[in-house]
Amino acid sequence: TLASAIGGSDDKIAHFARRLGSLSGGKAECTVWVSGEMLPACLAVLVNATTARAIDFDDTYELCINGCHASAYNVPPALALAERDPSITGSELLVALATAMDLHMRLARSVTTHSLKTGRDNIVAVWGTTAVSTKLLRLDEEKTRNAFGIAYAHAAGEAQMYEEGAHTVSLQQGLRARSGVESALSAMVGFNGPREPFFGKYG
Repeated sequence: TLASAIGGSDDKIAHFARRLGSLSGGKAECTVWVSGEMLPACLAVLVNATTARAIDFDDTYELCINGCHASAYNVPPALALAERDPSITGSELLVALATAMDLHMRLARSVTTHSLKTGRDNIVAVWGTTAVSTKLLRLDEEKTRNAFGIAYAHAAGEAQMYEEGAHTVSLQQGLRARSGVESALSAMVGFNGPREPFFGKYG
């Protein structure tokens, strides 16, 4: 993931991502890979995850119908939150990342229809990024459940980007990575979300 981000760091998509990140002020808490700029965690995650997919050379999990770029989604929030909180240990980082990757890929395998038929693609990614964020923010069970419910409001995915070769093929990584961090932070400060984002009537 880091190598893909380094390789893509001079791509126009990476330049757009850095420009987008620089539009907002805020606490300088996490590093933008390669450039070294400091941004708030959510923005650094957006830029880094987008850059990791800029040249579309990151690893892909192929044992699901639509493929799955789990690393480009989940590594950026993991490293950003670990940088934000120096008390996070290496083992905590690895456990959080393994948990998120496992969940992301299992959910990707649960999808049974190809995105070219449904028009929906990568709709499960936000739950991996939420999982890594809740673990590294050390949320309790109640807040973790709320974070997953809040993440459902962020869940999105579309296949038109492939049809048109749009920049959102890469940008979606950044958007869903940021959404996972924001979902966890929203729950941390007290927001709740639906209890059944997976098995409820509209889950």
